Amino acid sequence: MTTPPPDPPNAHIKPQLTISSEEYMKDRVIYKMDRYTRKSEQYKFWYQLTSVTAIIFSASVPVLINLGVHALVPTILSLVVSILVSLEKLFHFREHWCNYDAIAAFLRSEQVQYQTLSGAYKEKATSPNEAFQLFVKNIEEGIKDERNDTIEMRTRETE
Repeated sequence: MTTPPPDPPNAHIKPQLTISSEEYMKDRVIYKMDRYTRKSEQYKFWYQLTSVTAIIFSASVPVLINLGVHALVPTILSLVVSILVSLEKLFHFREHWCNYDAIAAFLRSEQVQYQTLSGAYKEKATSPNEAFQLFVKNIEEGIKDERNDTIEMRTRETE
């Protein structure tokens, strides 16, 4: 039995003028939630790996010096710590992790509020169509804000 080929990268983009709320939910909201969750997990992994390694290596340096270990070992560990700290500063692992986690949580919250017609969807929408338009507006603004935050983070000077 053969597996079907993977969807092309832009399979979620529809050529039609209008889409249903179900299509939008699946092709935009859930798609983005999955992507942001995966990216959040990746950045969390790299942040924790670099941080834990830097902590362990930096704590080991004075111990190794006091134990009289050849000076090359603590020197190399210090170099690795400096590199790891610099990589974190350059790639902003923690900030990306928090940013992607926050947008995924925002999308989940909007999805639940829309599906239950609660929050802003209860207060501001007088029809299902109005609720859907508000939902799309909120989702797209959230995605745009996340993208702007990411661009700013990637282009700002390191302090």
